[in-house]
Amino acid sequence: MLKKIIVKNRSYKEGFSLSELLISVGVMVLLLGLIFTVFSSFNKKEALSKSTDIVISVLNEARQLTLFSKDDAIYGVHFDTNQAVLFKGESYLEGDESNIYFKINPVVEITTINLAEGGSEVFFNRLTGETEDYGSITLSLSGDTSKTSAILINQSGLSFKE
Repeated sequence: MLKKIIVKNRSYKEGFSLSELLISVGVMVLLLGLIFTVFSSFNKKEALSKSTDIVISVLNEARQLTLFSKDDAIYGVHFDTNQAVLFKGESYLEGDESNIYFKINPVVEITTINLAEGGSEVFFNRLTGETEDYGSITLSLSGDTSKTSAILINQSGLSFKE
């Protein structure tokens, strides 16, 4: 039940008017929209950064396995739009049971593979860890190619963010 307040011969009812309520709800909706936009943008940037780190990690692992001559073999990395595949041997065989698949975040894709030898694989030399497949790989956000991250692979086989 509403209380009546009497001030200087006027009576007022306590509570909110409809316009006050609509303004409050509108302000809250605007703030939530702004927070969602900022969080979504941050989440996509983080996904791009983590996907770049995953690809660099796979390249470094292939190089290390080759240098250690694990199973007396060389290792390489094959790149697809949405994954990097660590494989054993002198060529990539799709579906080989020894392949290890590293999926990248669905909001990120590998957009450019620019290697000296062409193709989409990087191989490492067993004695030195060097590669003839040096160059760059670019990852970008799906639907927003202005947000990119580049990975450089030098001739010594080392990989790092540009």
